[in-house]
Amino acid sequence: MPDPMPPIDYMGPQGGALAMAFAAGCVSTATAFVAAGAALWKWFFNPRLDELKAQLKDEREEFHKQIQMERDQCERQISQLRDRIIQLETILTQHGSPSLRQAIQAAMSEARITADADRTE
Repeated sequence: MPDPMPPIDYMGPQGGALAMAFAAGCVSTATAFVAAGAALWKWFFNPRLDELKAQLKDEREEFHKQIQMERDQCERQISQLRDRIIQLETILTQHGSPSLRQAIQAAMSEARITADADRTE
């Protein structure tokens, strides 16, 4: 019985048609995989990314609140320490020896001059 299909000429026009069919199959398969990947990304990963972004935003806000609380606490402590320094300077100038009083007054004058110079710069 004769062969119902003639042999394929891979180097001729039949080979070109076969290559085009193979390329079309590869393109359609790649398109299907990309579409499946996009659907998986949309269904599974995007909600998780949105969740993580919201969590990051909450953590960032909490971090900024904590930093502000610590800054406020530092400002209160600095204010208290300044008040305490003034109290101690007053005590030393009232109850210290005359040479100590002169040294404290000189140091206070120098500190004021330095502070004024820093403000003008």
